Amino acid sequence: MEKAGFKVDRHQVSISVAIKSIGLFTIPVVLHPEVKVNITANVARSEDDAERQARGENVLAEKTDAEEAKATAEGLFEKGAGPKAEATEEEPA
Repeated sequence: MEKAGFKVDRHQVSISVAIKSIGLFTIPVVLHPEVKVNITANVARSEDDAERQARGENVLAEKTDAEEAKATAEGLFEKGAGPKAEATEEEPA
């Protein structure tokens, strides 16, 4: 809002419930006793997700390729069946 030339004090913003999740939230702002507006807060993990949310996409429903690959791999192998890191021992000099 400051980019648009408006200065808003925190007492002008009325948030009735804490925002604890990703999504678009409508927040009332009192600019003047007779002027009240609603703004939309876009809470996202990244700027890309924020842009996708603004277009109406559901970013929570979609998994990234890496997340899908990890979930698929975990389903294929038994727990603890992955490669183990080898311990390196230093030889005495």
